[in-house]
Amino acid sequence: MEYLVKRPHEGDKWYNPGDIREANPQTVKHLVDRGVLVVKPADEDPVETVKQAVVKAADKKAKAKPENKAAQVPADKAEDGVGQAAKEADDQKTDALDAKD
Repeated sequence: MEYLVKRPHEGDKWYNPGDIREANPQTVKHLVDRGVLVVKPADEDPVETVKQAVVKAADKKAKAKPENKAAQVPADKAEDGVGQAAKEADDQKTDALDAKD
């Protein structure tokens, strides 16, 4: 019986995802139970099926990634209110010095 390899494993040789493995159902029952192998569908291209699974998993992983909350750092302390009084005092000193000249 033919099986489609879903996860890499070593049997009579090394199998990678997308490979087709010919095996006795009694010999690979434990691999089928654990999702390592699935019975090969007769009408589907196994390579396309695995590619679709990989793309789907990548999309799921990308959506599950939380946003980085620390990414929004103000360019100047004055933008978030911290140091606003010091900035205003500095501006007043500058204005006073400009007025004397």
